[in-house]
Amino acid sequence: MLELAESVGLKPAHACKIGVCQSCSASLVQGDVFYEHSLTHSPAEQQVLLCSAKPDSDELTIELTAC
Repeated sequence: MLELAESVGLKPAHACKIGVCQSCSASLVQGDVFYEHSLTHSPAEQQVLLCSAKPDSDELTIELTAC
């Protein structure tokens, strides 16, 4: 989802791009996500890591804190 955000001109914070630093954390407003690879640290409740999360529902709403 990080690449999608960047492709439409958004600039979410990120650093490692593998789910370790969690700087790409965003608020999950609606829908579900999954992670193909296990994470060293799970994101906080109702948070998703844009670099690693994949949509797992037909509709997904995420709120970016700073773009």
